[in-house]
Amino acid sequence: MKYLFETISLLFFGYSLNASAQTIDSIAISTNGSWIIEHSETTYGWDYETETYGFTTVSSYFYYRSGGDTIIDGNVYTNLLKTSINRNSDGSYSGSSGEYPYLAYRNDNERRAYRILYHADDTTEQLWYDFNLDVGETLWNPSFYFGPSLEVEDTSTHVFCDEVYKKFVFPWHFEMYQGVGSKTNFLHDYEDEYIGDILLHFCNNAYPFHAVAGISEIESTNSNQKELLGVYDLLGRPSEIIPNVLLIYLYSDGSSEKKVILE
Repeated sequence: MKYLFETISLLFFGYSLNASAQTIDSIAISTNGSWIIEHSETTYGWDYETETYGFTTVSSYFYYRSGGDTIIDGNVYTNLLKTSINRNSDGSYSGSSGEYPYLAYRNDNERRAYRILYHADDTTEQLWYDFNLDVGETLWNPSFYFGPSLEVEDTSTHVFCDEVYKKFVFPWHFEMYQGVGSKTNFLHDYEDEYIGDILLHFCNNAYPFHAVAGISEIESTNSNQKELLGVYDLLGRPSEIIPNVLLIYLYSDGSSEKKVILE
């Protein structure tokens, strides 16, 4: 006979599957992460409401997550999957599109990450992040707005989802986090000061957005039906259904259960 117990709710970016904080030491970018990025573009033009010329900023929001491995030219890369999302008036997020592979990246276990952009003219491998820096050393700056290079002013730590990451502090409040990436322009090297990205959230898990958010706007149109999307162990790794083992079950309506099936 099977017994079901211990049901929990999964809160959006407010949980940790690790009992203790950890500091990532050898890799540059998490291969099991999820990010929310705000992308902003500012233009100068005629404002029909005020009947004057001025600046207008339009923001859009995207959810990125590590999405499995792929092999390119004999190297193993992690796919970074992209989903367009909406930011609601209450500060929550809801999905507006399906996800697709945006880039592939790999770590060399020496605190460097390399990337290949899937949808760019140049699809060759590029150095993405290098965290082999000490105070006083200069970083080639991935954010055009702050100039071509920056000197490390200080190092400290920062906590994302109960895990500790090394923080590099540069002039003008520019920051990078080993294992997470840059606070500004996480993905791109924009050559326009009026275009930029801001990191809003990071968590060291790679759940699909609709499973993590738990927001009604992204539920199936047939809300009376829910399907099992996946089963994960307590470290967030995909798992088969194993009797007598505590596992996390994620469903299509955004809900989750932490349960043991006894046999």
